[in-house]
Amino acid sequence: MGAERIVVVGGGVGGLCAALALGRAGHSVTLLERDPVPDAADADEAFSAERRGAPQVHQTHGFLARLVVELRDHFPDVLDALLDAGCTTMPTTADLGDPMPGDDDLQVLVVRRTTFEWSSVAVSSTSRGSTYGRASASRGCWPTRRATCRS
Repeated sequence: MGAERIVVVGGGVGGLCAALALGRAGHSVTLLERDPVPDAADADEAFSAERRGAPQVHQTHGFLARLVVELRDHFPDVLDALLDAGCTTMPTTADLGDPMPGDDDLQVLVVRRTTFEWSSVAVSSTSRGSTYGRASASRGCWPTRRATCRS
């Protein structure tokens, strides 16, 4: 299969990760988000921006250990950007006795969601084949040969 032109609708954590993975796989990806991550100089500035469609972005999020493993193995630059922006990982094995092989895979990622999204967009913007855009609010979309949306 050759390179495809793909549109990802929704720029939350899942959409950002999907767009980054698809772009790195050689596809041309356009990511559309109604309330896009602001162009901010740093994570604190991104945190202060209002995202009316996603009020939960200002809350601290704990991501399961599986995400840490996926970032470490497939997107180490995103994990590095998160750690550089103040994200932390917490081991979940403190009370499980002697260390065992694989314990490094059992760390929870603790970060503001705005920091996760800002870091992901920053890394994506330097990746080939990715475009981050703003979608206008729409009342509905109908799948056809050409997507039709009413605003």
